[in-house]
Amino acid sequence: MSRRSLPAFLAVVAVSGLAVSACGTGEQTVTASSSSPSSSSTPVPSARRPAPGPAMAVARVQLGAAALQLNQALEPLGLTQKVAVAIAPVGVAATPIVIGEVNPPQVAWSTIKVPLAIAAERKHGGPMPATVAAIAASDNSAAQALWDSLGSDEQAAAAVTRVLREGGDARSTVPAVPTRSPYTIFGQTVWSVENATRFTAGLACLPGSERVRRLMGRVNGNQQWGAERMKAHTGVKGGWGPGTEGGYVVRQIALIGHRDGSQTAVAMVTFGNGTSMASGTAALDRVGTWLSRNAESLPRGFC
Repeated sequence: MSRRSLPAFLAVVAVSGLAVSACGTGEQTVTASSSSPSSSSTPVPSARRPAPGPAMAVARVQLGAAALQLNQALEPLGLTQKVAVAIAPVGVAATPIVIGEVNPPQVAWSTIKVPLAIAAERKHGGPMPATVAAIAASDNSAAQALWDSLGSDEQAAAAVTRVLREGGDARSTVPAVPTRSPYTIFGQTVWSVENATRFTAGLACLPGSERVRRLMGRVNGNQQWGAERMKAHTGVKGGWGPGTEGGYVVRQIALIGHRDGSQTAVAMVTFGNGTSMASGTAALDRVGTWLSRNAESLPRGFC
C-alpha cells in the first residue's frame, strides 16, 4: 500500500464491504470472490448466544473509515507492495469485510496446513505427531507427511477440500497435481483472503479442529507477526513464499479472542514486486497493530 494505492484501497472497502488471509517456504493463496451462500455443512452458531459487538453494517462503516489510518501506518515503511485484510465474525453467517488490494489472488502457502492437519487427524482418528511441527513450526516435511498419509494426491486433495467446505469456504479447491515445482501441491492452492476468512470463521466451530487451534495459539517465532501483535489471545498460521511475478507473498490466517469469549476471524496478505519476507512481516505487523487499535469495531461471534 502506498499513497498511489490509497484511492484503490478505499474503493475496495466501498465496493466489497466485507471479507479477508498466513512455512518452511510459506504458501500463498487466494482469489477474491463475491459473496455466496454458505454451504449446508457450515458450522451453525448457537441460538442462545447472540453475536456481541457491532453489527456487520456498522463494523463495515467503522473499519472502512479507519482504512485511511492503516494506509498512513504503512506509508513510513516506504512499501510499493499490495496489502489486504479480510475480517468476519465467528459463528455468524456474514460476508467478510475486505480492505485493501486483493488482486490477483495469491496461493495459500503454509496457511493451508491448517485444513490439511485437520483432514489427516480425522482420517487417522486422533493426534498425529507431524501436526505439531506442521502447525507450530510450519515444517514442510511434516506437512508433506500429513498429505501422504491421506492416500494418493487425488485422495488427499479431496480430503482437504472437504475440510474447506465444512469450514464455510464453498469456492476454493486444493489441487491434486503439482502446479509449480518444486513447491508442494497443497501449498499452491489459490485461496483468496475472503475465502480464507470464511474458512477461518468456520474453523473456530469445526468438530475435530481443537488440537490444531491450540497449536495455532503457540506457534514458533517464525510466525509471531501480524495478528500476533494484538493485545488479545490469538491463534495464527502464517504462510510465505516467492510470488509468480516477482517479490514474496506473506500471509496469515488468525482467530482473535475477545474478553467475553467471542472471536473474530481474520486473513491478511501482502505481495508484489519488491516484497521480501522482512517487508512482508513488517507490513502485516502494521495490520495487526491496526486491528488492535480498532478492536472495538471488529465483528465477532460465538460458536
